[in-house]
Amino acid sequence: MIKPTIIYQDDFLAVIDKPSGLVVNRSETAPVYTLQDFIDQNITLKVDSGFEEIADDYLGRSGLVHRIDKDTSGLLLVAKDTTTFLKLLAMFKKKTINKEYLVLVHGVIKEANFVINAPIGRNPVDRQKFGIVEGGRDSKTKFEKIKSLVIGEDEFTYLKAYPVTGRTHQIRVHLSALGHPVVGDVTYCSRKKLRATDKLFNRMMLHAHKISFIHPITQRAENFISPVPTEFLLEKYL
Repeated sequence: MIKPTIIYQDDFLAVIDKPSGLVVNRSETAPVYTLQDFIDQNITLKVDSGFEEIADDYLGRSGLVHRIDKDTSGLLLVAKDTTTFLKLLAMFKKKTINKEYLVLVHGVIKEANFVINAPIGRNPVDRQKFGIVEGGRDSKTKFEKIKSLVIGEDEFTYLKAYPVTGRTHQIRVHLSALGHPVVGDVTYCSRKKLRATDKLFNRMMLHAHKISFIHPITQRAENFISPVPTEFLLEKYL
């Protein structure tokens, strides 16, 4: 069983490092062990007096104030009480919580820094996917190039990604639309690309590496880092 790690907790919140392959949210259609199960077994959640109206939503989310995809690894925030839960949700809405991802994509991107600002919505042809669609929700991601590299006969670019908004599959959709899908992304990569990298990486190469914010209760500046997964130590492939 893939187990996450609590890298920090105080009386108000916890920071969890989730491994790739672990589902975040429970689903009646897919009864597997989830991050929510881990939270409910290891973290005590509290409904504050006067917050009973949001108790079902809060407990139904196991205190999670955001999510990452099953095959993405890295950091997630959990509110340990309803007061902190609402404050963190408000901070996400105001975009005062900053996240940094590491991502490896197919192909060479020449720009050192670039921004993708394009609306995301359900793919009208395949409802299991998202895409850049007219009338979709505003979505913005900033990118910083780390380096380009060649592994075997294939070219890749290693990036940092800074999502300004938090749409489902946002980083993956933006990069796929650019023509540089995330390595190992079974939803947005072609079969040819998946076959080319499956033996090398055996996972989707997207990692929620850092998260920083002002603590909603203590007002202390917080900065948390998830160690770089071994798959992202790219020198070993060269």
